[in-house]
Amino acid sequence: MFVNTRRVIQKCAKTSVASSFTRAMYSKKSTIIESQVNHFKQLQEQWWDENGPIKPLHSLNKLRVPFVWDGLVNTGVVHKDLLLNENPQPLANLEILDAGCGGGILAEALMRSGGTVTGIDPAKELLEIAKQHNISRNINYYSVTIEEFSKENENKLDAVITSEVIEHVCEVEVFLENCIRCLKPGGSLFVTTINQTLLAWLHIIVLAEILFRQIPLGTHQYRNLVPLQRLLTILENNNCRIGTVRGMVYNYLNNDWYWTKTTAINYAVHAIKN
Repeated sequence: MFVNTRRVIQKCAKTSVASSFTRAMYSKKSTIIESQVNHFKQLQEQWWDENGPIKPLHSLNKLRVPFVWDGLVNTGVVHKDLLLNENPQPLANLEILDAGCGGGILAEALMRSGGTVTGIDPAKELLEIAKQHNISRNINYYSVTIEEFSKENENKLDAVITSEVIEHVCEVEVFLENCIRCLKPGGSLFVTTINQTLLAWLHIIVLAEILFRQIPLGTHQYRNLVPLQRLLTILENNNCRIGTVRGMVYNYLNNDWYWTKTTAINYAVHAIKN
């Protein structure tokens, strides 16, 4: 009996040490895929060309900015009457992070909606493009990872938006965990990305990238796409409740985005930190 108890204690001790070691190693993992960062650096000179290779991100503002507005209305952070103004600025007085901001296409749109916006991205070259375009200098841009940013900004932000980003990072759980860490209780996380389905592979990679070259070749890797259910599970495991899930589709022939009933290609998720 004594021997068995000692073995159990030794086993538990080893497991505890191993778990601590695993957590320590896990926390140090980088979310950056250097090849993806380098890929987007090559597009820096064309970032603000609305008819250039980044044009899908420009036209996506048509959906993702109102998606943020509606999500914050639904949580009571924004009053819906603010959306009825001729020049609506519903995000006034809200602290917002654009995680993976690139050259600032979404960050500027959020700023024009009245938000106090911070944009972070590991690609310094893209941030320089963002700063040059943002003449008024009223967006704070930092070349840091989300892991570094969250250490100094825990429980501070009203909203975090990471749009068309998580399909370009590794350690998606770590990335999202740190996004959520930045939020105040009751704060909102908005994610748009590509589902990991054969239909998405055919639509985005085969047609849009390889055949029609509407998206720069090599932008997306199927193995890095995030299945919708996996994303929802990660959010729920990190103390978030799911608000809204919507399907999107990009028409690469006319460079326009539409909401759709299916989430099989692109999807948008709004989650709220409990």
